[in-house]
Amino acid sequence: MTKQEFVENLALRCEFSKAEAGRAVDAILDSLTAVMADGEEVSFIGFGKFLSRRRRARDAVNPQDPSKKIRVRAAHVPKFKPGTTLREAVAQLSGNESLAAGNGGRRPATSAAGGTVAPTGATASSSGAGERPQWRPLGER
Repeated sequence: MTKQEFVENLALRCEFSKAEAGRAVDAILDSLTAVMADGEEVSFIGFGKFLSRRRRARDAVNPQDPSKKIRVRAAHVPKFKPGTTLREAVAQLSGNESLAAGNGGRRPATSAAGGTVAPTGATASSSGAGERPQWRPLGER
């Protein structure tokens, strides 16, 4: 989802105009940036915590010449730690869409009857939800 899509979704959910929703999103992002730039953290209970961390200096491999080492300086980097509610929601998503992994990360296709279309081209009934189609090599599909 892009920022524009997010703004449009927020406008629909909160009955704002797109301009008002855009200003609200910009204000939130500006506030997060300012607080994190000051070295503080922003915590949303259940959702997660935005913070800045100090990454120590280290040696790394030069991607242009792998035989050479380069020194990466220490830096402050932004970090996000998801909260319990967010972790559980994402875990449920990955459990419910077991076919998505074999579909290039996309949701399974649905037929006109509303059932999920199995990779073999047969339609899975909605009563068999959770059943995975039998694996077959690509050449046999």
